Amino acid sequence: MEHFLEVACGPARHAALIARAAGAGATAVDVSPAMLEYARGQAEAAGVAGSMHFVQADMTQEGWAQQVEQPADLAAILLGSLAHCLDNGAALACFKELSQAVRPGGLLVLELPHPSDLWGGYCLEDEQFVEAWDAQSEDGSKTVLVEWGREGDTFDLQQQVLHRTVGLSVYVGDDLASSEVETVPQRQFTLQEVDLLARVTGFEVVEVHGDFDAGIGLDHEDAYRSVVCLRRREA
Repeated sequence: MEHFLEVACGPARHAALIARAAGAGATAVDVSPAMLEYARGQAEAAGVAGSMHFVQADMTQEGWAQQVEQPADLAAILLGSLAHCLDNGAALACFKELSQAVRPGGLLVLELPHPSDLWGGYCLEDEQFVEAWDAQSEDGSKTVLVEWGREGDTFDLQQQVLHRTVGLSVYVGDDLASSEVETVPQRQFTLQEVDLLARVTGFEVVEVHGDFDAGIGLDHEDAYRSVVCLRRREA
C-alpha cells in the first residue's frame, strides 16, 4: 500500500499509525482546523509528519477530493463518522468525492453502528442513550468526563437522525475546570442504503463484518458494530 486516506479523521491516529507501520503516505481530512492542528502535533510527535498531508474540508460537500494529492489504495471513515452526513445529498456528495479519491481497485472501509441499534429499537429507548466514561491526561493532573447521550434525546423516524446529547467536563483534581454540552445530530444508515450509495458512485460492497475481525459476522454474539468493506470498481 502506498497511500491511505482517513476522512473525518479527528486526531488522525489511524492515519499516523498506518504511516508509521506500513511506511505509506497518508492524507487526513477533517472539517475542524483546531482538530487538524492537534493531529499535526501528534504526527510530529510520532515522527510521521513528513509522510502525512492534512486537508481541512467538510466531507459532506463536493470538491475536497481535489485536495487529495495521490489516489488512495485504502480509505476509511471510522468511529461511525458517516453519521454526520445527515441527508441523502450530503451522503451522496461524500461518496462521490470518495470515488474520486480512491483508485480503481482500491478499498474503502466504513465503521458503522450495528444494524440492531436501529432495527432492535436501540434508538427509541431512552435508557439506551446514556453512556459515560472518563480519561486522564498523560501527567494525571486532569480528568475528562465524557457524557454520551441523555434520557430524552430524540430520534427522528423519518430522517433516521438521532439527536444525541454530548458533554465534556474537565476536572483538575476535584474541581470542575470547564464543561461543554451540545446536541449532535447523527444519521443512522442501513446497510441497504450504503449499498445503494456504493452502486451509484462506482463502489461495490465486498464484505460486511460485525467487528474488525473477519471471523465475526453480523449475527455473531460478539458483533457490536458494522464494518463494511467496499471496492472501487475498475474503470
